[in-house]
Amino acid sequence: MSARVWKLDRDSILARLTRWAQELGRDENVLAVVLFGSLARGDQTPASDADILIILRDSPLRFDERIPAFMPSGIGVGVDIFPYTLNEVRRGLKEGWGVARIALEEGLYLFKRRIKGLPKLEE
Repeated sequence: MSARVWKLDRDSILARLTRWAQELGRDENVLAVVLFGSLARGDQTPASDADILIILRDSPLRFDERIPAFMPSGIGVGVDIFPYTLNEVRRGLKEGWGVARIALEEGLYLFKRRIKGLPKLEE
């Protein structure tokens, strides 16, 4: 019996995610798209997914209602979307909840606008 080794093609996935993020950025409400987790750090495994923080200017929808609107297709791995408004990100950073802190500390920015007051998003 032989073992089959499968390797995740990080460069290809990053290219697809970047194209998708740039498309999202056409919407003025999208302030940033941040890849975080193992794909961002470069220590992904064949079972890895893409963790994505999307920072929105504002949204009338609840957090869980926003997710379907941003789910990409054709990326090549599963994608977990975290669509927070800018106020939610700021509040989460201040109060210590949510994924924003880790995403902003270790993330790769696939799309960003200038945003004052957030680590690594200021230019």
